[in-house]
Amino acid sequence: MRRLYRIKVYIIMNNVFIHIPKTAGKSVRLALNKHQVDFTDLGHSNKNIDVLFSDLEIFTFCFVRNPAERLKSAFFHLIEFYDLIDKNNPTNFESEIISLKEKYGSDFKKFILDSGFKKFKIAHFYPQTLWTHTENNKISFIGRFEDLNNSWKELSNILGVKYKPLEHVNDTKLISYIDNKSDYNNEMLRIVKCYYKDDYKKLGY
Repeated sequence: MRRLYRIKVYIIMNNVFIHIPKTAGKSVRLALNKHQVDFTDLGHSNKNIDVLFSDLEIFTFCFVRNPAERLKSAFFHLIEFYDLIDKNNPTNFESEIISLKEKYGSDFKKFILDSGFKKFKIAHFYPQTLWTHTENNKISFIGRFEDLNNSWKELSNILGVKYKPLEHVNDTKLISYIDNKSDYNNEMLRIVKCYYKDDYKKLGY
């Protein structure tokens, strides 16, 4: 049975943009808004995706990222976001982030070795293939974070949007993310590659 998770899905005319966290989705959305493309928010559940992928008249697209780098970026982004949370009145999502910070602080190595990405209901930690593939179908276009502007240029041509390089937004600024103390060792990579094996295989990483 396919599990349902929260994710942002937008209708752009007959085109559907699926925003997977930490894959430059905000930069893409900003560019589309600057071109005055209207968005309709379908909500945050991938229960829509089976229907969208099976409709040949709908063009679906997203951006993906190396699973290990995405996970690292997501962890430190959420730890950074912790400081912005109203601790007296957190949302369910914010409560998960509070628990994450209380359990691991900014210790990325501990988070990985403990398989912390399995322990929280946070879409940033879910495999990307939950939104790029179904049992019988897959998304129409997949851009790559690692080749962002070339992917965006190709997508711009498909959508009929004038190409301009994407603006970089939503950078994580924590020193612990930037320095080499957060680098992966062999055991950490083994754990990540095991859990995200479908991402590595189906997305070509």
